[in-house]
Amino acid sequence: MRVTSKLAYDTLPSPANNNKDKKKKEVRRVNADREKQLLDYISSSGGAKDTYRPLVEQIVFLEGQLDTLRALPFIRVHPSDPARQKPTPAARQYRELLSQYTACIKVLGKITGDSGEEDSPLRAWMAAHLSKGADDDG
Repeated sequence: MRVTSKLAYDTLPSPANNNKDKKKKEVRRVNADREKQLLDYISSSGGAKDTYRPLVEQIVFLEGQLDTLRALPFIRVHPSDPARQKPTPAARQYRELLSQYTACIKVLGKITGDSGEEDSPLRAWMAAHLSKGADDDG
């Protein structure tokens, strides 16, 4: 009975694995930078970093997933009839994650006091005229 051992070259890192590891490290570094950027933005607006860290982690995760999905095809075209098209699972997943991401960004905007919504010209006009009317009545 002959016992075979695992060959040494099976355990050596291959150049392909080394490139994947470098890419993963780069992605982690970029994610950490983005997380720090968002946490600094929250703290500069008066929010507590530790309180909103899970929200920031969720935002950074969703950004990464959306970037990955963006590289995939969103429409499947029927081979014999190009007019027949269907969305791919990647398109559905992208739409779901984008709605979650949008909700997180809205929450982040409310936390920091920057809702991104300006008064429309009509609202500004109405506010000015309503205040004039209140001044005239008094």
